[in-house]
Amino acid sequence: MKFYKGKINISAPNESKLSLPLLKLDSEKPGPKRLLVANQHGSETAGIMLIYKLFEKIKASLDFNGSLFAVTTANPLGLIRGTRNVPVGDKNLNRQYPGNLIGDLSAQTAAKIFDLALGMDLVIDLHNFSRQSMIIGVAIDYANQAANISKEVINEFLPDAVWQITAKGADPEFDGCLDTNLIINNIPAFGLEMPPLEFLSDREIERIIESLYRAINCQFLLNQPKDQIVKLICPAYETKKFYSNQAGIFLPEKTLFAEVIKGEKIGTIIDVNDLSKKPVNSPESGILFTVKYKCFVQLEAKLGSIGRKVN
Repeated sequence: MKFYKGKINISAPNESKLSLPLLKLDSEKPGPKRLLVANQHGSETAGIMLIYKLFEKIKASLDFNGSLFAVTTANPLGLIRGTRNVPVGDKNLNRQYPGNLIGDLSAQTAAKIFDLALGMDLVIDLHNFSRQSMIIGVAIDYANQAANISKEVINEFLPDAVWQITAKGADPEFDGCLDTNLIINNIPAFGLEMPPLEFLSDREIERIIESLYRAINCQFLLNQPKDQIVKLICPAYETKKFYSNQAGIFLPEKTLFAEVIKGEKIGTIIDVNDLSKKPVNSPESGILFTVKYKCFVQLEAKLGSIGRKVN
């Protein structure tokens, strides 16, 4: 097993030169090429820890073929400043794909990552929510082989649930995501979402590492069947976000994955001026897919999401 350290160099017009760390584990045996991408959102650090743990596990294992690449931080400026978006231009990196090599810093970064990803047999995009959640796989729904392979790999990972996003669907927000554009270009890819690093227990981290290890060794990557329709084992959901209707202290009153009906109370916001309480109600029926921890929230802050089952 050989370990390599490299860089992805980026230089946008009138902006500082920047490089992204690129690591590689090479088994020196034939097999798939996989890529892990972490920290596209600078404030999301769970993926960095997972890459470290997974690399350590693979280094100690004899049962690994092919190679594993990792971009440990796709947004190093955001990581340093603790911001979700790329600080230069204040753009969401995971809405810039496939990118543009003559664009601004975010566009060039996306283009360089996308070009690397196009040469892979599997790409896993590591994220974490800023709110309570289960371990969630993100599947892009699209009619091609890459989408089917990705679903089979997600089945091998076995998350608690799957967030299903339709490529080029009714919600254009996700058209610029890394996974969406890779699937459309017939490159197997999926995302992972989880709680913030500080709220992940050691047991949860170990479970995710074992699941990632199974996923990157999935037999579908070695023997890719043609025209086979794959169904997700885990329940899959489409989601709808809900937001705060005022600033104040948010107190959630429902547990994760609790069933709710449209208009049902999910939590309470306490006004700091007079300590009055205002209910937060569900925008539709489904399950409580994610929800913020108890904390102070601004007006129109994202509080969570409701999942509607699609399989």
